[in-house]
Amino acid sequence: MNGTVTDRDSKQAEKVTARILLAADGVHSSVRQQLHPDTSFHWEGTRMFRGTAVREPFLDGATMTLIYGEEEKRFLVYPISRDVENEGEELINWVAMVPEADSRTISVDDTKNEPTDPKDVVPTFRGWGFDLARHRRSLRRVDRRVALPDDGS
Repeated sequence: MNGTVTDRDSKQAEKVTARILLAADGVHSSVRQQLHPDTSFHWEGTRMFRGTAVREPFLDGATMTLIYGEEEKRFLVYPISRDVENEGEELINWVAMVPEADSRTISVDDTKNEPTDPKDVVPTFRGWGFDLARHRRSLRRVDRRVALPDDGS
């Protein structure tokens, strides 16, 4: 396979030869658009709000946590870097998932990546109590991957 790769920042193009092309450039893939221009997607109906925050580590500082709530709402949080300005803090990635519609087939034009004001997301999760650090003493570790309530159950 022969192709040309262009650096987005410098706009410098380079001819390349490869046996495999891995097009991991997201839902708006230019490679997929060229190979399969009429592709549609199955959207399961959940809107995802994504962001990052710097905060003190929770639990062991290396834990991915997925919290399930009412009406199929979910909140995912996990650390992505300890290379932050203040010692004792880390950069975390978070994804707030809110069911919005029935699942359906959509076109690539129906997919969006757009900025959202946090004040539009926070009310959806108000009262969930995300301060996981304060729950550290009430959790016990089981086989390094599962944390269970330490309530005798």
